[in-house]
Amino acid sequence: MRVVLLFLLLSPFTLWAESPVSTEFWQRADLERQLDQDEVKMLTAGDTEFLTLQLPAMTAEVKGTALLLPDGSQHPASPRYIQTLRQQLIDYGWNTIAILPPEPAADDSPEALELYQQQLLQRVVAAGTAARQNNGYLIVLAQGNNGAFLAQLYADKKLPEPESLVLLSAYHPVNSSNKQLARWIAKLAIPTLDLKHYKDNTVLEGHWRLRQQWVNKENKLLYRQRELPGDMKSPLWQQQMLKEVYGWLSYQGY
Repeated sequence: MRVVLLFLLLSPFTLWAESPVSTEFWQRADLERQLDQDEVKMLTAGDTEFLTLQLPAMTAEVKGTALLLPDGSQHPASPRYIQTLRQQLIDYGWNTIAILPPEPAADDSPEALELYQQQLLQRVVAAGTAARQNNGYLIVLAQGNNGAFLAQLYADKKLPEPESLVLLSAYHPVNSSNKQLARWIAKLAIPTLDLKHYKDNTVLEGHWRLRQQWVNKENKLLYRQRELPGDMKSPLWQQQMLKEVYGWLSYQGY
């Protein structure tokens, strides 16, 4: 009897220990623990609740909302691009909403990537709906693989286009799809800033020139490529990146 009772008491813990806990779960728990709770806002996409980090513009005149989407391996307070942008664009008149991406795809199969992209679509739609409740423009800044997925969603007309798009070291996880990514970018009507580090992902490096070629072929007028030298982790590099984004938005009149 004692053995049976001990088993019943221990079995829930055993099941918990054996059950895989998602990357998204741990990232959400860390962000909720470390950040000011005023920044943490939960949104709903379909039947799934997901975390966003939101900050209000700290200027008398609000230009609109900047929607920030980190790479699938990153989080909405990632020091690579996203953290600097979400914290400092508010000083230039932008509300910021940074999205925690879905759990990364299990592999690079078409089925797994399609499922991930659908989940991503739902979150971007939900965050965009929240952003549109504010006055002003909507701009989107997307990093890494999620930048590529978002470009495809816009090109396929599955998402309403924002006023401006900023791609941050964007590349597709399937190498062969990066040729198509160059065409998606070129065909977008959205004004697009394409940023990367001077020593970026090798897949991105191999298709960087192709993007400009397709932009020229499609006569996309509002497109700018920028390659930034230096140490991406340094505050100086982060400020240079912010300056490029601010300059791009100012060029469009925002």
